[in-house]
Amino acid sequence: MWEDAWQLCGMAEQGLAPRWLAGRNEKLGTPQNATIVSMSVVMLLIMFDFRSMVVVDNFFSVASGLLEIAAFAHLKRTRPDLYRPFS
Repeated sequence: MWEDAWQLCGMAEQGLAPRWLAGRNEKLGTPQNATIVSMSVVMLLIMFDFRSMVVVDNFFSVASGLLEIAAFAHLKRTRPDLYRPFS
């Protein structure tokens, strides 16, 4: 949950998620708003049985992989001159 909250906060700071998710605790500097959102999602998923959670997790894992491949192909097509330290 903490890892997801930090990722969500970082995305908000970069403008890839709503700005209010970048809110941090004044004393500790931890991502307060993103933690609440992450905790809410976890609490929602707890209501489902284990099989349903596995299906949801697999769906998002596959969707994430497909999004990465699509982003790679788009970058390769639109920025062929970009330095790549691998072949």
